[in-house]
Amino acid sequence: MTRSRKYTLLAAAVAFALAIVSAASSGGLRRNSKLREEIASYEAKNQDLAARNTSLRLEIEALSGDNRALERAAREDLGLVRPDEVVFNFEY
Repeated sequence: MTRSRKYTLLAAAVAFALAIVSAASSGGLRRNSKLREEIASYEAKNQDLAARNTSLRLEIEALSGDNRALERAAREDLGLVRPDEVVFNFEY
């Protein structure tokens, strides 16, 4: 076997060993895979929050321009009533 062939085989063996160590270590391919999953999870949460922000912006615009919508929100969300109104609560 020639000297250059021995060096080539030695280099291939070292590269193979390093690949196995990288795949088996906690900072290697497993960590990379876990981090990719976390990124996907955070991107999905980010999309959900962006949709929620859009919804809230639309609600703010509706409430700021319409007194009836503002009154409805105050009644439904805060349970407010006018002084001359009587509220009956029925529980099952």
